[in-house]
Amino acid sequence: MTRRRQISPEEEALWRKATRDVARYRPLKPIVEPTVSPAQGQKPLRQRLFESAAPAGPRGHSGPSRADLFASGDPKMDRLASRGRLDIDAVLDLHGHTQMTARMVLHRFIHEGYARRARCLLVITGKGGGAAGAVTGGPGRGVLRANFRAWLNDDAVCGLIARAAPAHQRHGGDGAFYIFLKRA
Repeated sequence: MTRRRQISPEEEALWRKATRDVARYRPLKPIVEPTVSPAQGQKPLRQRLFESAAPAGPRGHSGPSRADLFASGDPKMDRLASRGRLDIDAVLDLHGHTQMTARMVLHRFIHEGYARRARCLLVITGKGGGAAGAVTGGPGRGVLRANFRAWLNDDAVCGLIARAAPAHQRHGGDGAFYIFLKRA
């Protein structure tokens, strides 16, 4: 049985000085993944998704263009996002979802976050492609990530979102995004 060495007062003072600016670790809130179940009397999920995703009008334009949700907005939030120091209210991981279910789950997640008066949501899309796609950059790389911007511009959720931003490396980097919701 070995005895632990006692810390000298100088070492303790040095430790306190080194850690005075360190914030207490707060783990992310648990992943909230809402269930997707169509209400009675609705069309099947596949049919609803294809109808809402179909382009309207000539040349695939779906009405007037919206302001880019990824444009910078609040300088304070931009600074916090760039440093990865945001308070995240809820996290959604889309790994393992198909395009159809990912879109539905994302929209439900945004609606539930808005109803709970959340301000910042973290959505993890992943970089996509697996080992082969990530190396070659070929087709099929990051399908969920590629469609994410279009899903945020859907009429169903666009009015709830103030803006969006790529996530900091500690929150997922290239494979994740922050969604800032408007106040309810």
